[in-house]
Amino acid sequence: RGLVQGLGMTSFGLGSLAAPVAAQKLIESYYKAPERLSIEMADLITKEGRRFAEVAGELKEVVVATRADTTHDIIEGGIYLVGSGDSGVAMTFATLGICYGGLLSLAAATVRLPPANFTHKDFALVTEPEKNGSGVGEAEGAEEEV
Repeated sequence: RGLVQGLGMTSFGLGSLAAPVAAQKLIESYYKAPERLSIEMADLITKEGRRFAEVAGELKEVVVATRADTTHDIIEGGIYLVGSGDSGVAMTFATLGICYGGLLSLAAATVRLPPANFTHKDFALVTEPEKNGSGVGEAEGAEEEV
């Protein structure tokens, strides 16, 4: 029992050290910058509060961002197609979830039930209910305290 608790605490501790590093690397690998339109080709139209640009004869929703609007230096200011990029967060959670599920399944596969005739040296079976009617039995060989 102590070994299992120790391993559990160790995994929580190591997980808190490894997970942020792994998550950051996965986000960076799954990240896809949105498609940037050139300002010359973008003829912006506003309908019902949403901005659109004509791209290859179709109206596509766009976002106009300035350098001040971006929180990171990953993208520049400009006109971007809505839905053309990916932050990578969803795939990171999926990857971490699959890895965690696999490790959990592997750990669960190592846990076995003891043989049918196994008894621990300090274990005593409950044989008869107590006389007070509480339904809790006394251990075999246990002496009544006064």
